[in-house]
Amino acid sequence: AVGDPCEFGLVALANYSQKVTYGQVLKYDVSGAIGGGVGSKRRWVLGKVLWNPDTNITGTANGTEVLIGAAAASESLHLAIALWEFVGAGSITVRVESDTTGFPSATVQKTFTALTAIGSEMPEPIAGAITDTYYRAAISAFTLTSAKMIVVAGIR
Repeated sequence: AVGDPCEFGLVALANYSQKVTYGQVLKYDVSGAIGGGVGSKRRWVLGKVLWNPDTNITGTANGTEVLIGAAAASESLHLAIALWEFVGAGSITVRVESDTTGFPSATVQKTFTALTAIGSEMPEPIAGAITDTYYRAAISAFTLTSAKMIVVAGIR
């Protein structure tokens, strides 16, 4: 649900191997690295859900405000989106906004790449300082029949 805690990150799967023995439970090994490579700023982040993954989207909308907190100059705002249901032809454009409670004058922190199919994005973090403490997801353009997604944010 919106405001629930979550963990997210960019994962690069490096190795997957099965250990198959007839008549036994399948065993496997998986190893990989978190982040976008050496020196990447994208790491595992503790954050909050900004858009409920069970919500059926049928048009443009502003999400519910979520208290995450300000980002100090040494911190960054990390964001991610995953779209897993996509009905119709067209695209969906989603942005993350910040403000004080009530959103009297929202600031767009990031507009994700317009999604034209099922997919996800975790862009480079947005450097602090960000003095706003509330965040929300907003659907700024929608030309589909319906869709479902999750948007998450965290400060690290």
